[in-house]
Amino acid sequence: MSIYTPRVSIGLPVYNAERYLPEALDSMLAQTFTDLEVIISDNASTDRTEAIARAYAERDERIRYVRNPSNIGARYNFNRVFQLARGEYFKWASHNDVLLPRFVESCVEVLDANPAVVICFTKIVIEDGAGSVTDQPRESMDFCAPTAHERLRQFYASPRVSQTLFGVTRSSVLRRTPLFRDWYGSDRALMQELSLYGCFGVVDEVLFRHRRHGSRSWDVADKVTWFDTGKSGKQVPGYWIHLRSSADMLLAAPLSWPERISCVIEFVRQGRNRWRIWAPILAREATALARQSVSRVQILGNTTLPNRDCPPRVAGRDTMEAGEQRPA
Repeated sequence: MSIYTPRVSIGLPVYNAERYLPEALDSMLAQTFTDLEVIISDNASTDRTEAIARAYAERDERIRYVRNPSNIGARYNFNRVFQLARGEYFKWASHNDVLLPRFVESCVEVLDANPAVVICFTKIVIEDGAGSVTDQPRESMDFCAPTAHERLRQFYASPRVSQTLFGVTRSSVLRRTPLFRDWYGSDRALMQELSLYGCFGVVDEVLFRHRRHGSRSWDVADKVTWFDTGKSGKQVPGYWIHLRSSADMLLAAPLSWPERISCVIEFVRQGRNRWRIWAPILAREATALARQSVSRVQILGNTTLPNRDCPPRVAGRDTMEAGEQRPA
């Protein structure tokens, strides 16, 4: 039996999203473009998120709900919803945001009309937790130069609107990227990589409502753990990794060598323009890593090695005492 393939997949990674999840799902199901699926990946929520999501999935067959047995971090959860997607086009979604009814339809029209566009977004409006508008409508990234290095230059000059990545993207292009990488803020790197593959389109209409409230990822104190639970308590040199990843993507993108060299020149020019901002951050990250390394060396140096002449401690019949066994 063949599996139905929708044209658009919407991936919704969630964790403890009960407050705003119903409104977000209602806005997705109310889209005028109906040939879509909604994939909810629950990061082991402890509130009513699971009950809400399952109730919606029972009411509408376009919704698929999956639950992770433990919290795998935002990075893996964002990547997972794309890996589960079947559509020609893909859109990441957040339970914080609301889509106006024509959002998907308008973005798909742009992508269908212009094969050079790899991602399409709309103008957005910013709201507070109560739904009141707090800012003027914002422009999204919008550029379409014919060459990769020109688009990279336009990307650097565009407003830093992170919500752009919540637009509708060609799945075939996303599959050529590593998706979200292993540091907080790698969404910027992914958008930079998408600019190497094609244009960023925009619908000149406010069709996206972004909600700002105290529980967003931006307001999380420990962003490293929120993004990747495997890095809890570790110093992650995000800016250093970003520089390395930028070099990697420039080498991996399907570009001619002259175009590749031109992109490297643009990246170096960007680094020169922003060096006064980057330098102190890079220095802080390097210092933090050095301190962490020194602490580890001191801990290892203070560890007493076991006396090989002494028999092992036993409890009962040759078993370790309860306090000696490390958790799996």
